[in-house]
Amino acid sequence: MNLYEFFNHKSYYLYKKRWEVELFFKWMKQHLKIKSFWGNSINAVKVQVY
Repeated sequence: MNLYEFFNHKSYYLYKKRWEVELFFKWMKQHLKIKSFWGNSINAVKVQVY
C-alpha cells in the first residue's frame, strides 16, 4: 500500500465513521423527541437524555 492509497483509505474510514455518528444523532432526536441539544459537552447531552 502506497501513501496515496493509505490516505484514500483513511479518509474513507473517517467519512464512514462520521456518517455513523450523524445517523445516531438523527435516531436520538427522532426517538427521544429532542429538537436541539442544550450544550456541546458530554455532561450536557447526558443530562438532557436522562
